[in-house]
Amino acid sequence: MSDPDKIKQVFTNYSIIIVSEDETVCRILGKAFENRGGTVQIYNNGNMALSSIDSGSVDVVVYAGMVEKGGPDWFLQQVRTQKKASVNVIWYVGDEKFNEMDGHTQRPFRPVELLRPIYSTLKSAS
Repeated sequence: MSDPDKIKQVFTNYSIIIVSEDETVCRILGKAFENRGGTVQIYNNGNMALSSIDSGSVDVVVYAGMVEKGGPDWFLQQVRTQKKASVNVIWYVGDEKFNEMDGHTQRPFRPVELLRPIYSTLKSAS
């Protein structure tokens, strides 16, 4: 079995929100999660992402860079303080580390470098 096959379909039945203004990051991460069975929503606006979290069950939030409304520290704090019960894993893609997140991946990265630790964190949170 090749390396990518080891994590195929591990996100089946999980809802993932990707928050980023970077269309390339959104496309690549969205496809990576979808190829492994995840249901993906993409937002370039922090408030819109928070509204989506409010309106449904979200398992994973990946914040991948600056967005139109809200920086990473504001967004992560909002998710943790107001939405914690509905989100199992909050992940940040960037150079900083924040106390409110479950993990972080520095740029540049390969999608598998993000998927594996998120999956491990998600499984340990369940």
